[in-house]
This record gives sequence, structure tokens and C-alpha cells, in this order.
Amino acid sequence: MTEAQPNLRAVIFRRRSEALSNPLLDDVLRALQEAHPESNTQAAAPPSRSLDRDRVEQFSFLTDIPSISPVLPRQAIAKLEATHSADIVIHHSQDDPRRIKLAVFDMDSTLIQQEVIDLLAGYAGVEPQVADITARAMNGQLDFSASLKERVKLLKGLPETVFEELKPKLTLTPGADVLVKALKQQGAKIALLSGGFVPLAKFIAERLGIDHVHANELEIRDGILTGQLADGCIIVNAERKQELLLHISETEGVQSASGVMAVGDGANDLMMLGEAGLGIAVNAKPRVQDLAPYKLNCQSLTDISHVLGYTHQQILEMVHG
Repeated sequence: MTEAQPNLRAVIFRRRSEALSNPLLDDVLRALQEAHPESNTQAAAPPSRSLDRDRVEQFSFLTDIPSISPVLPRQAIAKLEATHSADIVIHHSQDDPRRIKLAVFDMDSTLIQQEVIDLLAGYAGVEPQVADITARAMNGQLDFSASLKERVKLLKGLPETVFEELKPKLTLTPGADVLVKALKQQGAKIALLSGGFVPLAKFIAERLGIDHVHANELEIRDGILTGQLADGCIIVNAERKQELLLHISETEGVQSASGVMAVGDGANDLMMLGEAGLGIAVNAKPRVQDLAPYKLNCQSLTDISHVLGYTHQQILEMVHG
């Protein structure tokens, strides 16, 4: 087994400035052995390397643990994170980030920092009502499809020009452009699956060079929003996102879930996160962090590149040449 390539990666994102220590490596190894007592797992040699100076460290392991997602139960990860004041993502890998052939992203509060429907509500003068519904829906307290229809009704009477007014107000999440460019540089296809609306989803997709985009279509008559979804609109809810991930995977010839990464923050992202080989809830709602295969709280989406094993220098080289 010692001659094999490392096939399990633990990426540690520190919340404090203290150096990473052997006890953390030992604790991760112990947690893996306790969760999979019939398996043989050991630290690789060398066991660790820095991915971003002293902030992000990667531990590598040799294991015969089956390729499952997640590798450790959420409770075990939470205990490690609390003990060592770090975010920790542990997943199978052959130490080759290029295995990701398809990356699927949510838009609102993931690739961009806003919730589009809340911005629209501000124009309609109903922001408090819509924001409350949005928050509960994204935390899984309300049915997404029903809550979307309820919120759309409140937008009745807005002019369709509101979308053009909103475009310059949309702010990319820090690192979104770098992450997408790095993935595309390695040959991955990118999809945006949004519970928001087509005009703004297409705008963000064009800005980032995204290959596939799906979102909800609003009904517009004589230049005015009617408060309804367009005829034939299939709501991009949790089930639809899962269906689209599978469809795009097939279309792009991605034959294994291990080649698919999904990133989102809301309850309607959980099914696609579970379908992907690497499903990461980023800066997610509390319930979503508890239920997602993997979770990461970060200031920049470039941290997802570290989850894939890229160093800070490699990311810069890919993006800037």
C-alpha cells in the first residue's frame, strides 16, 4: 500500500494564525479509522503541504475506504473543526484536480453576493415581505416552488427595464471569476443553475464565460411583469437542479459523478450537491451546512480551488499565465 498514490485529501482552512500541528493530522487519521474500522488508512509521505502560505494546508492519505461522499459523518467533521478552529473538507482524490469535468453553480449568494428577487422587491416596494419569504425558503422552511410563485406575485407591475437597471448592481462573489477561469483552463465545463431569473442569469453567465445556464422565466406583457411565471416555465427548484446536473453531465460526456462538482448555499441546492461527486455548500444557511456533503465558509471562492488541491501559486499561473 505504501507504493500507491495518495487517494484521500483533507484540506484544512485555518481560522486562526497558529501553525497547523501534528495533533490535527493525528485527529483526522483517528476519525477516519473510527468511522471505517474495517479499512486500512495511513498518512502519505510526505503527509502535508501548504496550499496558501500558512492559511490552507493539505493532508494526504492512503486508504481503501470506498469512494463515498461524504467520507466522514458531519458530526465527526464538526468535532474536528471545533477542536482545531478550522474548516475541513475531506474527500477522495487521485491528487489530480483536472478530474473535475463539470462544475455546477447556484447563482444568488453563491456566484453573486445578492439575492436577485430581493433586489427586484426593492424596486416594487415589497422588500421586507419578499426577503422574509426568501430567507425561510433558502433555509428549507418553505417549499421553494410555492414560495417563488408567492414572491413573483408581489413583483406585478414592474417594468421589464428593471433588469437592465439591476445588471450593474450585481456584485460577483470574490474569487468567482478566478475559480471559473481556473476550472475552464483545466478543461471543465461550467453550468449555472439558478432559482432566479433568466435575464440576470444569462448576464452573469456571459460575464463569466459559463457554458450552460438555466433559470426561471417571468411572464411579461407590454413591457410589464404580470406577477406570474411564463407559460411552460419549469421552476428551477431542487429537483430540477438535480435533473439538469444529470442531463448536462450526460450531454458533456461526464461518465462518473466523481467528475462533477456542485456549489450552492440554499436548501434548493441540496439535491444537486448530493448528486455530485463533490458537493460543497459555501457560506450556506445553517440547515444546509448540516445536511450538505461538504461545507466551507470562506471570503473568496478561490478556496474551492484549494479543495481541489491547487496551490495559491498554481491558481495565479492558470489565471494570469
